[in-house]
Amino acid sequence: MQKNSDRYTGNNDISLVELTVIVVRWRRLFFAVFLGLSLVTAVYAFITPEKRESIGLYQLAKSGDGEYLTDVAGVVSTISSVWIPQLLLEHEGSARGVPSITVTNPKETGLIRLQTLAPEAQSELVTAIHKNLVERLDSWQSAVYQDAVSRIELRVGHHTNAIEQMLEETGPSEAVSVLMEYRIELEHRLDKMKKGEILTVASRGDGGAATSRSLIIVVGLLVAFVIATLLSFMAEFVTLVRKSANSKVLG
Repeated sequence: MQKNSDRYTGNNDISLVELTVIVVRWRRLFFAVFLGLSLVTAVYAFITPEKRESIGLYQLAKSGDGEYLTDVAGVVSTISSVWIPQLLLEHEGSARGVPSITVTNPKETGLIRLQTLAPEAQSELVTAIHKNLVERLDSWQSAVYQDAVSRIELRVGHHTNAIEQMLEETGPSEAVSVLMEYRIELEHRLDKMKKGEILTVASRGDGGAATSRSLIIVVGLLVAFVIATLLSFMAEFVTLVRKSANSKVLG
């Protein structure tokens, strides 16, 4: 046994054969830990409901020159820090709890993305919350869009009145041509403006189930195997240390 001790302690490397020998020697401990942790993992996987990903998308209103009528970061901040807390507070008494909602803005787009992870049993609640948020956002964007349209239409009206008055007083002139060009430009910007749009309320994410039972079980088995192997090594090490100490005392 002293030779075995020297073999394990005298060399920092361990071969696959030696690893297997240790596991076989402590197979009862290994299988007890592995099966115990596997059972715990299986129970956890089956009592934990699968969570589904729901996606809501909204396209913000855009001006005629391509700029968004509201600051995108400000919209995300308002929804995240004001609207969502209010909604979750209203539903905090729900027997199933409240879902986790994330608001993001994909880079270089005017899209507002709502992402919610919740059990299948909360699908109706998720749809209701998403609908509340996107409809509230749509009302906000509609008001902003209408305000921008009204301001441009008012400017177009002023230019039209000025053109008509100048034509009556002085007839065609360079000033009239300039005003007409300004009016045409405003009308072009008005035509290119885009309203906000609800693209989807609570569609399923591409990934299906966000937390899969099979994934939990696979990860749990790997962790159980690693822990069982480490405990076998620790048991082997403690045994070798004890025998080495006893041999020194007897010697």
